[in-house]
Amino acid sequence: MDAGSRVEYGPLDGIMEESAPCNPVNEYGKAKLEFYRQGPLCAGNLESVTTISGSSASTGGAIILVYYLYLTRDLPLGKTVSLSSCRHEWNFMYIEDAVQAVYELYRSGCEAGEVQSQIVNIAGSDTRPLRSFVEEIHQIAGRRGTLEYGTFVQAKEGPLSIRPDITKLKQLTGGRWQERYTFRRGIEETMEKEEAKET
Repeated sequence: MDAGSRVEYGPLDGIMEESAPCNPVNEYGKAKLEFYRQGPLCAGNLESVTTISGSSASTGGAIILVYYLYLTRDLPLGKTVSLSSCRHEWNFMYIEDAVQAVYELYRSGCEAGEVQSQIVNIAGSDTRPLRSFVEEIHQIAGRRGTLEYGTFVQAKEGPLSIRPDITKLKQLTGGRWQERYTFRRGIEETMEKEEAKET
């Protein structure tokens, strides 16, 4: 199993389906795409190997988007956080849900007992403008700290929206994977962990 990311697709309007054409604009995305293409060729020489590439959205918790890390750590301390305009669409999935999704995909592949190669969007159901997530974190932090929109320097490809379709994830896991964390619950638990580090 290979963990991909959204950058393999490059600029993409509308819903991000697994069958969407890949046009990465940076070297990271190009390398990820090439690794996915070469993986099945190597796996094909082995017996009973299933290769699944997970195209991940933003996960929180142990693995957390930089925005969320700074926000959950710095806002409760009353600090100023530099942000992009946060107008693009984003998707949030808590790390516990992401791990469970990967496990269920792996289990489904093992049960299938056949060599296959496919891309699966590993994401949550909560897709909305990034600014909405940011404002919710600010609210959870008691409105402490300051948000400075438009002061964070974007990568050369600019803001890339994430609007993943998770129909395939649900189908392949046969209903065994269920999202358990809301965005609010994930952020609250993350903040609690950050506060525990401070004490």
